[in-house]
Amino acid sequence: MKSNFVHFTQKVINDQIGELEKDAVKAFWSEGHFSMHDMLLYLLDIAGASKVYLSTFSISEASIRAFALAMESGLITELHALFDYTIKSHKRQLLHFASNVCGSIKLTPNHSKLILIENDNWKIVVVGSANMTPNPRKEAGVILTLDQVFSDYKKHLLKAMDEGTEINLNG
Repeated sequence: MKSNFVHFTQKVINDQIGELEKDAVKAFWSEGHFSMHDMLLYLLDIAGASKVYLSTFSISEASIRAFALAMESGLITELHALFDYTIKSHKRQLLHFASNVCGSIKLTPNHSKLILIENDNWKIVVVGSANMTPNPRKEAGVILTLDQVFSDYKKHLLKAMDEGTEINLNG
């Protein structure tokens, strides 16, 4: 299912990742040409409208804007995030922006970088080294379309979210 949502890194990622298959593992190496939010948009273009769960140590305005555009276009139907607790002190304005985009945000000591994409047809996991920030560095990761792996990561991420602190921007 292809959408009309276009992003500038689509060709770069397509050249490296290509078609996505079910029950597969695909490694990637970014060479600094795309970021994790670009990967999310690419995968949503393949999967179609989906629930998204993610975790990251750091976040950027570019990532949050990408999430907002994907939500406006209908590609993200729900968005739930787990961020490192330090975001509250050093990226407070971005956290406020993110709170207007995400259905839920939890804070906890977190260094994981994970994307889960789920709909009736796809269960996609991305585990990578990159944060949700634009980044010229070499980064690596894997895309997994294995149902059991998805279930395991989702279980652990939801547990971490349950144990996390709900954001409170007033305190």
